[in-house]
Amino acid sequence: KLDGRPTSYLFLHSDLWHKTETDTGQDDRRAHSLKFLCLPYHGRCFWFEVFECLRRLVLSSMLVFFGGYGSVSSVVVATVACLGCIKMYSYYRPFHNPSDNVVAELVQWQLFFTL
Repeated sequence: KLDGRPTSYLFLHSDLWHKTETDTGQDDRRAHSLKFLCLPYHGRCFWFEVFECLRRLVLSSMLVFFGGYGSVSSVVVATVACLGCIKMYSYYRPFHNPSDNVVAELVQWQLFFTL
């Protein structure tokens, strides 16, 4: 079962992305039920939902391990994480729709300037 961890997303994505539509059986039903995780992204970026989960974890929950809320080290880690995410969005441009790529990158810049 999928329990919400990013690693399980990665394994399911890599396994299910390469399934063909002509196969029959349980795997096709499972692939079809998880297709919504991969549909917004190009095929080369099927793993981007896993990246999104990790980004959210780092920018919300993981900052506690770097000195707590508002400390200099947590702000530095969040800033570096935001800049890394901006680079990932601008380099890979993972969405099918070009305007989605622009909006996603603008949202990352907004998050950076909010810090």
